[in-house]
Amino acid sequence: MTTKVHIENLSPFATKESLIEAGSRFGFIREVTIERTPEGMCKGVASITYSTAEDAAQAAEGLNGCRIHNREMKASVAPAADS
Repeated sequence: MTTKVHIENLSPFATKESLIEAGSRFGFIREVTIERTPEGMCKGVASITYSTAEDAAQAAEGLNGCRIHNREMKASVAPAADS
């Protein structure tokens, strides 16, 4: 099982800090990655990597439907990378 949570439907104003604030209650966050436009705005997609798969699963469930910057996030456990 993967430790990464895929986030969609983020506001253009979403920040790494806002995702850390929302997601840190589910476990230790190793990394937050936000896809950005050339102007620096969020493209609406991000990922949060947790230290354990269990934390990632809880975060995906807990963050799905949460609102950041007046947008309801869609969160899911990212598919495992091919080996």
